[in-house]
Amino acid sequence: MFWTQVSLLPVMWWNTGLSPPIPKLDSTDADREFVAEEIKTMHSQTPIGIFGLGEVCSNDLSLIMAKLDDKSIELVDSTDRTKRLKHDTALLYDTSRLTLESQRTHITNIDGKRLKVAKRARFKTFLGGKIDVFYSHWPSRLTMEESNPKRAQLGIALRGAIDSTMTADGYYILMGDYNDDPSSPSLAYYLRATRDRTLATKRDRTPYNPFWRKLGESIHHEDSTGDNSVCGTCFYSGGDYSQWHTFDQVIFSSAFLGNGQMTLEERYTDVMASDELKLRIKRERFDHFPVLSCISLRSKKT
Repeated sequence: MFWTQVSLLPVMWWNTGLSPPIPKLDSTDADREFVAEEIKTMHSQTPIGIFGLGEVCSNDLSLIMAKLDDKSIELVDSTDRTKRLKHDTALLYDTSRLTLESQRTHITNIDGKRLKVAKRARFKTFLGGKIDVFYSHWPSRLTMEESNPKRAQLGIALRGAIDSTMTADGYYILMGDYNDDPSSPSLAYYLRATRDRTLATKRDRTPYNPFWRKLGESIHHEDSTGDNSVCGTCFYSGGDYSQWHTFDQVIFSSAFLGNGQMTLEERYTDVMASDELKLRIKRERFDHFPVLSCISLRSKKT
């Protein structure tokens, strides 16, 4: 069957650092203004298709929406700071290409402790296809180290959430700040997110993670000036073995690797390290870069 591309849909994620899930917030108006301007700039360069946001609250989102000033962009405000388990994620999406059909929160209980697995939003594209988007912000390694078995349970719980809600065509996207690298057991073993496209195409339950490609320096040594290369998506100056991690990822179900109505356009997968954010990331509250990938929305060729 032959298909033709009708629309390229950018899929982005950014842990903004504005309103982490802690009792007391200390971000300033200047911080919020900076984030809103960065998102506006990204939107002008790469028009928003689906954009997941982490560490935000309703006040942050109001400013972002006002700054965007785009009637085609709608907000899914999934934040809630009224309870002990604080939710700090949200979605922006393009209403000219997507219709929101349903939402769901996935929580797991581990040894009496409730942990956030993901928020899910189901979209219908303007061509009729359906996509489940699971967006997550998992616990920091400062409070839950990499070897903690609860991290494995989060991967298992996310796998279970996917299996329990997956559409017949099997199109789903995972995005978030997992506070785990692509190689971490929670993602590589328990979620089963692979770097191997061939294996993913053979196994319906094995998603493909293009952010395995983003584990190292972005520029070759001989081409780098020393400060223009980035080595992941998250910077932590106190790292023992590396100051960088690739905690922020966008992961795709194997359906996006087939010859169907939606396909992954992997060449667009990247870390969106703007010059301004590069200057701030090592000395201010902002410690994550946004990440980008794209999918192609297609129709049958006549």
